[in-house]
Amino acid sequence: MNRTRRVGATGHSTSAEPRAEILLCDLSVPVILYDAAGRRRGMNAAASAMTAGVSPTGEAESDDAALLHASALRLLRAAIRKVATEGVPRALELTYDARPNEPPRLYSVQLSPDRMRDDAPGVIAVFIDVTQARRIERNLRRTLDFSEGLIAAIHDLLFEVDRDGRYLSIWAKNPELLAVPKEMLLGKTVNEVMPAAQARAAMDAIAEAERAGISHGLTLVLDLPDGSRRWFEHSLAKKPGDTPATDTFLVLSRDITHRVQYDAVTKENAEIAARLCKLADVGPGVIGDYLLSPDGRVTMPSASKRLEEITGWCAEAMRRDASAALDTIHPDDFERHVASIQVSARELSAWHNEFRVRHPEKGYVWIEGRSIPEREPDGSIRWYGFLHDVTERKHAEQLRSTSEQQLRTLAENMPIVIVRFDRDGRCVYASPLMERLAGVAARDLLGQTPVECPLMPQPVNEQLWDGLTAALSEGRTTELEYEFLDADRRGWLAVRVVPERDTQGQVVGAFAIGSDVTERKQMEHALRALANRRQADLEEERRRIAHELHDELGQQLVALRMSVKLLGLRARNKEPVVLDATREMLALVDTLIQSTRDVSASLRPTVLDMGLAPALEWLTSRLSQHTGIRCVLRVASGDVEMTEEQTVAIFRIAQESLTNATRHGRASHVEVMFRVEEDAFVIEVGDNGIGFDAESMHAPDSFGLTGIRERALAVGGYATIVSRPGQGTVVRARIPVCPVPSKRQGPCHCDGPRAASGEQPGSTKDSLPD
Repeated sequence: MNRTRRVGATGHSTSAEPRAEILLCDLSVPVILYDAAGRRRGMNAAASAMTAGVSPTGEAESDDAALLHASALRLLRAAIRKVATEGVPRALELTYDARPNEPPRLYSVQLSPDRMRDDAPGVIAVFIDVTQARRIERNLRRTLDFSEGLIAAIHDLLFEVDRDGRYLSIWAKNPELLAVPKEMLLGKTVNEVMPAAQARAAMDAIAEAERAGISHGLTLVLDLPDGSRRWFEHSLAKKPGDTPATDTFLVLSRDITHRVQYDAVTKENAEIAARLCKLADVGPGVIGDYLLSPDGRVTMPSASKRLEEITGWCAEAMRRDASAALDTIHPDDFERHVASIQVSARELSAWHNEFRVRHPEKGYVWIEGRSIPEREPDGSIRWYGFLHDVTERKHAEQLRSTSEQQLRTLAENMPIVIVRFDRDGRCVYASPLMERLAGVAARDLLGQTPVECPLMPQPVNEQLWDGLTAALSEGRTTELEYEFLDADRRGWLAVRVVPERDTQGQVVGAFAIGSDVTERKQMEHALRALANRRQADLEEERRRIAHELHDELGQQLVALRMSVKLLGLRARNKEPVVLDATREMLALVDTLIQSTRDVSASLRPTVLDMGLAPALEWLTSRLSQHTGIRCVLRVASGDVEMTEEQTVAIFRIAQESLTNATRHGRASHVEVMFRVEEDAFVIEVGDNGIGFDAESMHAPDSFGLTGIRERALAVGGYATIVSRPGQGTVVRARIPVCPVPSKRQGPCHCDGPRAASGEQPGSTKDSLPD
């Protein structure tokens, strides 16, 4: 089509410039021709539609004042003038309100310079409707902004990977959650950065997302660089590409470590709760809760199975209304029971009470309850606790109380002292006689130990504490005696500390039982004084007999020997028979003389008058000569001053010990040692014989050992005898340097090598040869 036909077809005025006419005819978008002043000089049909139906010919020279806001109009005219003047194209966007009942439209206006028919400058304006494009752009921008904000807000990890599991993009607000640093992940596949098992699981999830478009539930456990182990839950979604080969996958990785740990704890707590429920159902009592509502209604929402068995209360009825249970409480316990609940509710303090409940089958039973209250959000108070039947315990306590009262009555009317101690050694009871005999009021002893409130003089009180400790820790019984002084007399008290045991045989305390043995001790003292007197008389008689044997019979035997000797001399050449008879008589007289000397020496050696050391030397040498036993004597050097009684006692103790070693001990070696310590004489005799059992010391026929102890006691000392079968015997006696009458019997140990190692101060330990 030629230019003339095109112009005629469009109906434009022939005044339009040829180039503009071509644009007006060929373009389907609105095109308007403006002069340099911004007045319309022509438009095509599309422009006419844009300008609300203005005829392209009738209103060709009208302006846009009716279609544009003032500011937009100024902007358009300024741009037209600038393009017309400078000849440089420009672009701008304008909103037109041309069509009625329709929203304004946004156009992108492209202004290009042109020449009018009269060669005047003009401007061609091409209008492109960008309303929908801008709306799409705004929506897309809002979507992008929302996506960016969402990505920035979430703490999860976001990855984009391809179908090979290769990391293409990584968004990590918390990069410390990455198992591998971000720069080392990009471009790598999951097979390169994950352990084999986790990588296989990840690739299976990608394959599922490729098939179904989405994948959920993949959980991976990864070890992070900081040494922690984390659980991650992954969700995958397919992101389509231009072709299926370019599809990628968005991976949302959420750290669920705390949830996993919480689930584990929840599971464990659920298992514990299940076990506790089982325990509650088979336990000896009832576990449950008790609810007091703000309106005063009471219920028991939950309780273990034995509620009805123990209390007689129906569990189902208690869940609805627990007030009926109050009607079953014993009248004597009702007010106290209700008051205890009120105090616990008011102060939110732990509740504990013992009360009687009327059981439909058992009658009244004793119930003990303990619970802890908590205030609910609605103001209710809920108690969590337990109830259990203590009827048997109550009956046992009643019987025990009766028994203790009977024991107390018996103890307070017996002439003995009874002190009871608990497991910690503290006094829980003391009979009234304690004050008279020990000088300590019973009320002052309660709650005290013998260390805190001494019951006896030192060091006897230490022995009492040791005995009490032995009774409580070892279950051992201890006996001791001590002298006391009350208001009007001096006496002796014998104390026996024994353990107190429960029905299972466990030590739960101890008793110290004391009895006044003054009369017995006085009798013992009298008997000992009598025995000492008898012993002294016996020694004196021995001395007299020995003296008479030596001086009287000895002299006569010597005279007889001289007479027989003279008779033999006279008959030597005359009567051989008489000579033989005199020889026999002379041998017999010599035997009698020796026997007399031996009897005299056994009664009382004359060497004893020379002192203890010569007497001991004579005794040991005589033993060696007569028995062949090797006997070693060790005597302290220097002069030793002692009384006659001390000398005789020490000599007789040594003599009796050597007799026992040879007669009963079958010893081959004996050692005798005498030493002088600061305040005592010590005589010690040890042998390597067969020894004996400790119990045999107390046998009725052990007169020798008893005599040793009695001789030591007679001069104010004491003796210890240590022996065990197969380990020999050691006899040790301590005699005070200054002799005093014995007021207290010292200990007599016979407990083997342990006692043998306990030496007195200043002594040396002897050992017996094999």
